[in-house]
Amino acid sequence: MHSLHTESVGSQTVRLPISGIRRILVGSSIGLAIASYTSHLIQRRRGGGSIALFDVGDEVSLGTWFETAEFMIAAIVVASLLLADVTEAHLKNRVRLLAVVMFALSVDESVSIHERMGSALRDVVSSSGYLYYIWVIPAVVAALALAVWEIPWLRSLPSSVRNRVLGSGMLFVACGGGLELLAGPDDEVNGTATMRSLTLTAIEELGEMLALAFFIVALLELQKDRRLGVRLVS
Repeated sequence: MHSLHTESVGSQTVRLPISGIRRILVGSSIGLAIASYTSHLIQRRRGGGSIALFDVGDEVSLGTWFETAEFMIAAIVVASLLLADVTEAHLKNRVRLLAVVMFALSVDESVSIHERMGSALRDVVSSSGYLYYIWVIPAVVAALALAVWEIPWLRSLPSSVRNRVLGSGMLFVACGGGLELLAGPDDEVNGTATMRSLTLTAIEELGEMLALAFFIVALLELQKDRRLGVRLVS
């Protein structure tokens, strides 16, 4: 079993099994998406809307909390690459930027900055149809710019880790951006309470949560069996 090691004062070692982390992240992602969709089906039969606590599309829900936590964990895991001595010196600024981006996305996920900016931008440019969620365009451009900037770091990774990092990134953009664009025309006309919109939202959020889980696990695999040397002091 592959594991991470963190060493505290007194030379006590804490082992974190990567396989267990993978099961928790992937299982929670699938469970939250199923709970969200099921709650919608139950509430629609009762003539209501949804159970906000389980609604992955709601700002205040377990799904939003979990995805925010995933972004924060991703930021910490990326930053830990600097501690584990697995990043070449000339690439460290690229790793630092990626950690900052993950942290910024955790903030955005918790307060929905992109959706607020999207609404304001939509009013300015009068976007509609597949561009109803106009914020996706600058977001995808920013994601592509980040990917280009990170190419030297990506090339330095073992091929198995690099492929999983790239795969998780493409999955996140496809679900977070592609499905959002696809939902635009129907959401503009019929709102976000239709079963089509709810289904697309559940798939979108599931894809995002799984992408983050795969990203986190891939970078943890990069550090397996290394001692991070984290010491707790008063």
